[in-house]
Amino acid sequence: MKAAFDARAEVRHYPCDHFDVLPGGEWFDAVVEHQLLFLRNHGIVDRERADLESDDQRVIQLND
Repeated sequence: MKAAFDARAEVRHYPCDHFDVLPGGEWFDAVVEHQLLFLRNHGIVDRERADLESDDQRVIQLND
């Protein structure tokens, strides 16, 4: 944890098991939303072009 703090990393902890973050898992949607938020905040994904195609597949277009 200290290495993450020193590197100014963003660390999230979820109250679930490893497989609960996979598609169909209880925490999948929350994890994907946090990942998209991270990408948007760092300018990797344009807010207007990040789109949800279906419940299990998300389409992300990277900025040019």
